[in-house]
Amino acid sequence: MNNTKMIRTAKNLDTFVNVVKKVTFAMGIACIVIACLTLIFGEKMFTAGDLTLDLDFIKFHLNNNANVNEAYIKFYVFAATLGGSVLCFLFSYVAKLLHKILSPMKIGRPFEPEISESLKKMGWVVLIVGLFSEVLGVLARALLIKAYTINELFISPAITKTEFVFTINFNFVLITCILFFLSYIFSYGQILQQDSDETL
Repeated sequence: MNNTKMIRTAKNLDTFVNVVKKVTFAMGIACIVIACLTLIFGEKMFTAGDLTLDLDFIKFHLNNNANVNEAYIKFYVFAATLGGSVLCFLFSYVAKLLHKILSPMKIGRPFEPEISESLKKMGWVVLIVGLFSEVLGVLARALLIKAYTINELFISPAITKTEFVFTINFNFVLITCILFFLSYIFSYGQILQQDSDETL
């Protein structure tokens, strides 16, 4: 099979994927450095007067009167940056798998064995990334609740009760299933291509 358009597109995408792989790897290292600096310097890296609290589309700028537990802020920054580094390295690995998928496509062979295997591995990575990011999100929100003492920040006669609702988005499971399905399709295509090559 010789498809000029596919080959050209695969080459362009492969160039982009290689850039993404290097950038995400570098970002992962940068996150580890920030996490280590947070542990070493702790509260010296930030002061209560510089803190903000983001609640969806609302951002609160806090002054020195806010009762903020800086130890929890330190743990929050550490967990967020360390978790971010893990996600960056996983994205870098996904880019590496995409490179394996695009390599045979650059020579006009879209049904090589490594494509099916790489798609299957990518499905597992998406599942791991999805679970990890959702758990990390719940942990981050729990730390913020402890750090900012939300109940004290929003003391008002208009507020009768403060309720915290933690939700988890399972869209990554659907993406995982799609990647597994594509893996089976490319595996079947590989068999057809092998039969075609043997016939020729």
